[in-house]
Amino acid sequence: MNSLPTLMSGLTILFCLAVLVQAFRLDRRLKAVQTAEHSRMVEALDTASDRAEEVTRKLRDLLRSEGATLQAELSKGREVADELVIMVGVADAAAERLANKME
Repeated sequence: MNSLPTLMSGLTILFCLAVLVQAFRLDRRLKAVQTAEHSRMVEALDTASDRAEEVTRKLRDLLRSEGATLQAELSKGREVADELVIMVGVADAAAERLANKME
């Protein structure tokens, strides 16, 4: 009767060893997958960074070229506004003189 418990203990030890070996193999594979995923993630971030740099460069170039044009248009607009202020001032003065003559 002693041989049955010894046999069962031996089988349990063998199964535990088999589980440990499989766990070790699974751990190595998971580390390999994790490393591969990290490299893909780094590549994706690198690609996104390159795209962001390109878009930033294009926006900078656009602002340089269009900024000068817009600045010229703003200057013209300010000149016209200044002329209109003068014209309104002259018209107000003329209207006031006419109103004074009508009284």
